Amino acid sequence: RCRSTPRAHHHQQLKSIMSAVRLSDSERAYIADGVAQGIRNDGRGAAEHRPLRVALGCVPQACGSAECIVQGAGATRSTRAVCAIRADIAQPSALRPGCGLVSVRVDASGVVSGRDWVGGGKDGENLGATYAKVLERVILGVDGDGPAVAGASGDRMMSSVSSSVTSTAAIDLESLCIQPGKACWLLAVDVVAASDRGSMIDAMSIAVRAALADAKIPKVTIGAVGDDAGDEVGELEVDDDPDACSRIDVSRLGVVVTTSKIGRHGVIDATEDEEACAESTMSVAVDREGLICGEFSSGVEGLDRGTATAMRTLARKVGVELIEKMDAYLATAMANTQGRVNGDEDEDEDDEDDEDARVMVVPLPELDE
Repeated sequence: RCRSTPRAHHHQQLKSIMSAVRLSDSERAYIADGVAQGIRNDGRGAAEHRPLRVALGCVPQACGSAECIVQGAGATRSTRAVCAIRADIAQPSALRPGCGLVSVRVDASGVVSGRDWVGGGKDGENLGATYAKVLERVILGVDGDGPAVAGASGDRMMSSVSSSVTSTAAIDLESLCIQPGKACWLLAVDVVAASDRGSMIDAMSIAVRAALADAKIPKVTIGAVGDDAGDEVGELEVDDDPDACSRIDVSRLGVVVTTSKIGRHGVIDATEDEEACAESTMSVAVDREGLICGEFSSGVEGLDRGTATAMRTLARKVGVELIEKMDAYLATAMANTQGRVNGDEDEDEDDEDDEDARVMVVPLPELDE
């Protein structure tokens, strides 16, 4: 059986209990009956995402940023996550002196204190720590207390999935090294859960992947030191020329796809109301090859082996399709950005087209007649 963490389990219980007050028994029965018949209350099938909107460069002060919106019926019914990347120079870990560092922080206070079913404070801190642990696993492929992580917090909550789980980092940490054992880049990944109307961790993982792809790492030149300088690091000169910046390869970085079990059926990208009706949920981190980077589950019921396998298979299929669309979008967006840096942009009338190229919209799939 898949394990669930105390914090994630407590958060799921709060959502279910308080949403039960908002949903009547007939409404819950209607949602469950629709899932059983393969038509959800918003018209989607079991394996269909809500429309997605991803925009790059939403935080100008960051070296890379992205916003992901899972669009519901109206702006107030949408899930929204924002990620900003900051690159700082730090000292590498003694255990991995030739690698850079990654720190993930998640601010979930807004989705806790802003909802009508629970107060803020410590619950928001716990939830943020849980989300950060998931995202660390997606990026690094190791537990959050591994040597490549800086400043991580939260309980261990990833459950193993035999040999199908990859344990290697999804980004090249060695490319973040400036001088082995002395200086490296520390990527501070700051995520804000702005609005939670279902599938919050999915939206955050998409925002993180897009923000890392958008990140520009400055070129660093190491100045010479005298013969008697010992182990001292030469003066580091950071080049502010955009053309000299390097990019982070996110081709192996996965996204999280959450499957919710309602009755005997699993659905992708559950809405807030569907989450209230779910007995269990499984969030699976999947890369573009369909390999599982990690997973965790929560809910009032455990998952038997057969159900967990079916939910995992569904998540892998949807995750691969989503990454394919993201990679095509990111390739276009990066090419558009390079053109602007090189002065290839057209006049003002083409500026809107340039901005559109940095926004990905995945529409709702059309239903079969």
